[in-house]
Amino acid sequence: MFARQAFRLPTQALKQTTTTPQRAFSSTPAAAMRAYWYDNVPGDQRLPHDSGRAVDPAYLTSLGISHYEFPSDASTGDLQNVNRIASERNYKNRDQVEISPDLLPGYEEKVKTFFAEHLHEDEEIRFILGGGGYFDVRGQEDDWVRIRLEKGDLMIMPAGIYHRFTTDEKNVSSSFSLMDFFSGEMVMAVDESAWGRIPGRETCVGIFMVHADMKSQYTKAMRLFKEDPKWTPLNRGEETDKNVFREAYLKMREGLSSAASRAGAA
Repeated sequence: MFARQAFRLPTQALKQTTTTPQRAFSSTPAAAMRAYWYDNVPGDQRLPHDSGRAVDPAYLTSLGISHYEFPSDASTGDLQNVNRIASERNYKNRDQVEISPDLLPGYEEKVKTFFAEHLHEDEEIRFILGGGGYFDVRGQEDDWVRIRLEKGDLMIMPAGIYHRFTTDEKNVSSSFSLMDFFSGEMVMAVDESAWGRIPGRETCVGIFMVHADMKSQYTKAMRLFKEDPKWTPLNRGEETDKNVFREAYLKMREGLSSAASRAGAA
């Protein structure tokens, strides 16, 4: 069973800092993040599915995706840059849940449900403390772009983008832990029944941190929220295609693409 513990994030951790941010926070593009076109070959979703065709970081930018590297946060656990983001984006609290084949009934089936294509009505921020996984996002022509995130990577996805998540083959037997930031009291850990009431919560909006130990094979994740978390992923369908957040995202993406084209022509 999972233990539940509530606590408040220290105010100091969220206070706007007056020191100069690390360069990684303000300017690092998605260059270090490996992205490629998904090969669409049938098989285990946790395999790389690498088509051999790389995706340029500028293309990810045109999709509204941002990427940063915080190696010190991942290696020391002090979360200096992550807390700075939480402060600047007004994300306040977090919770944590641990998932493993031993603790989560039907683990293999759950991993498959995580892979359902969906969107969220808020931006989604994920930070990897260790280990890694794959995040697939729809490209401009509706093809899948697979993004490999590893220790120290932080990725921000905009609201309205269709995406899905899977652990990799190294995490088949891992446990999985989530930490969420949202307004109000900070809550750490939820029990197994709570997970069952919130299908797909590993893909919900926020900062996602992963920590995997090669010996014990477990994973830790953190997500940040501005308001109360919206747990329900909106699976793709005709109704979701007309969702106002989806339509707003498509307009934003069109603007980013046009801006990139003008910059390239200059």
